[in-house]
Amino acid sequence: MLVVAVFCSAVAVAVLTPVLHWWLGLEYLASALLLVLAIGWFIFARRYRRVPPPASYSMSESHELARQLADAVHQGFLAFNPPAEMRQGRQERVEVGVARVAALKEALVEGFRGRGEPQFEEIETSSLMSVALKGRAFDITSYSAHEQIVAPLAKWEFDVLPVRPGMQTLTLSVDLRIALPGLAELGSGYRSVPVLQRAIRIRVDMGYGTRRFVASNWQWLIATVIGLAGAITAWITLVH
Repeated sequence: MLVVAVFCSAVAVAVLTPVLHWWLGLEYLASALLLVLAIGWFIFARRYRRVPPPASYSMSESHELARQLADAVHQGFLAFNPPAEMRQGRQERVEVGVARVAALKEALVEGFRGRGEPQFEEIETSSLMSVALKGRAFDITSYSAHEQIVAPLAKWEFDVLPVRPGMQTLTLSVDLRIALPGLAELGSGYRSVPVLQRAIRIRVDMGYGTRRFVASNWQWLIATVIGLAGAITAWITLVH
């Protein structure tokens, strides 16, 4: 690539020398040629600048990184208590607990206030974890920090309001944040646990559905009532 750049510079000098000599005269010819060469080299340097190679790790460094990762990630337990059935428009408390050791499995559910039966899952854990609860058919309010220190356990609380009836899905996602030397060069430092999905039957509440419809469409309902009132008044006037 350097040979090509030198060749192009020589061609440019050969072509531009008589033009610049005619236009600027001999006095400014050298300065003009130097300016042209500087601009050419600047463009070349920006276009073909060397990109540093990605960081590489020796076998020993890879083994050390794997060892640190194994030390940071432990098998633990997760407790999750969504109800199997909910009523549209009635808020429920849903809780999540994570423990890094099996001995604390039962301690996870102590203090749970939701009426759902706790379900246990064996998952990978780290000292810093985040939990998120999502569902398109629910309004969900979190009362806990998204990311918490798990030392040796942590709990998350949510209020879940079902807004659409039928079989709906709650999705729980869990992420491990792992801080290791050199990990920033490999990625974000997060490791995701496979998401947990729970199917929940939402019973219809006609009163809630009606109130929600009126609250969302009151402008159109008022306009419709006014329009109908005007039409009835005009019809009565024509009849009489």
